[in-house]
Amino acid sequence: MGSSGQDNVIRLWRITFTETVGSSQNDISSLSSIVKFVTTKYIAEFKLEAVLYGHEDWVVSITWHPHSLQLLSASADKSLIVWEQSSDKSGLWLEKARVGEVGGQASGYNGGCYSADGLTILAVSYFGGFYAWRCEEKEPALFKPCTVFTGHSMGVCDLDWDPSGTYLLSCSLDQTTRCFAPTLKGGYAEVARPQVHGHDFSCVAFLSSSCYISGSEEKILRVFRAPLLFAESLSKISGFPIAKVFPNPSLLAEGGALLPALGLSNKQLENGSSLSSSEASKENFNVFVAPSVLTDLPTEDRLMQSTLWPEQQKLYGHGFEVYSVAVNYSGTQVASASKASQQEHAAIILWDTTTWKNRTTLTAHRLTVAQMEFSHDDHMLASVSRDRTFAIFIRSADDPWSWSLMYQSNTRDDVHSRIIWSCSWTPDDKFLATCSRDKKVLPNKTSKYLFNFVEYSDN
Repeated sequence: MGSSGQDNVIRLWRITFTETVGSSQNDISSLSSIVKFVTTKYIAEFKLEAVLYGHEDWVVSITWHPHSLQLLSASADKSLIVWEQSSDKSGLWLEKARVGEVGGQASGYNGGCYSADGLTILAVSYFGGFYAWRCEEKEPALFKPCTVFTGHSMGVCDLDWDPSGTYLLSCSLDQTTRCFAPTLKGGYAEVARPQVHGHDFSCVAFLSSSCYISGSEEKILRVFRAPLLFAESLSKISGFPIAKVFPNPSLLAEGGALLPALGLSNKQLENGSSLSSSEASKENFNVFVAPSVLTDLPTEDRLMQSTLWPEQQKLYGHGFEVYSVAVNYSGTQVASASKASQQEHAAIILWDTTTWKNRTTLTAHRLTVAQMEFSHDDHMLASVSRDRTFAIFIRSADDPWSWSLMYQSNTRDDVHSRIIWSCSWTPDDKFLATCSRDKKVLPNKTSKYLFNFVEYSDN
């Protein structure tokens, strides 16, 4: 039997069973075992046989091999060790193989196990990522990393398709954004992890196929641009021509990005370069990895370290945590809103994507704006709120930054009785659908609001 704990070591115990029939009480008490259990039929003796030292942090799990006398241990020191008893008569337990990662996440593994055939090791990290290594029967001591299922480990807060419809971007409470795309083998898989943040995410939206904006539990909006390496990797994994997904390659960032150990966002690298040891030490990077083009699905450690996108811009303007963001279809305007308990804080800010400046502010709601969406012709902006109302703003034909409140629902009209979570325009922009915690999805015909607005303006 094996046991492990927070003392960083593994103890192996040999268990022997002896019949109590014919044994006197003196014989039983004279047994030299460390632990013994006496029943009416058997005496179970536990003797300490070996103590295994090799890990530098808590040993969180140990598992026996399904077909041979081998032991797999997983530790918080980011390593897994395969132990095996030596073939000689010494009885020593030796380290047969060690797998794990260097750098990457701050915490180690939360558990490990063997596959049914005993050739694959599967481990799960503290943050919910899965890792796998496989050995061949001819080389049982050589384990090679292999791809395994990936995905968010906590609730998904928002997602958005890139404008070409090629890949999907999602953000989660696990503090990551992830890109999912079809593969040549069929199905969808995670191909990149553009952002590993220090805060829980709340919203994300594409400006173009090579650029997105995200918001989290901080007052800052962050803009990220896809590197050329991502475009080339996506082409090899999914088979899409780069020109189809990214019609303007000049908008792609030339280099990749790395994440400082004590930082909240990514640091851009020049094309084909990596940090020197002195630079890396100065910036407190966990690991020095030069991003490269992927020809196959990446493993968990490569997703965390080698598929990051460089940050291009930070937008300051909100007084509280950013909660929702939307981008118009031409990619020229960004609407953002933050958490709010008063009307003055529930304002929607419109940003100019050419200068990244705050151009105007729209007010209508009294509480947090849960979601926004531009109409397909970019002339209307819909918003829904925790105050149980939805609002529609209309843009002036003469000035793209002149917006007016065209319509706002009234809580007395009983449109929704609980918070309105989401809204979406039909392709012809004639209807706006809203959904709420009250379990209702309501289509609203926008032509009547537009007619009333024009009539009111004429008067």
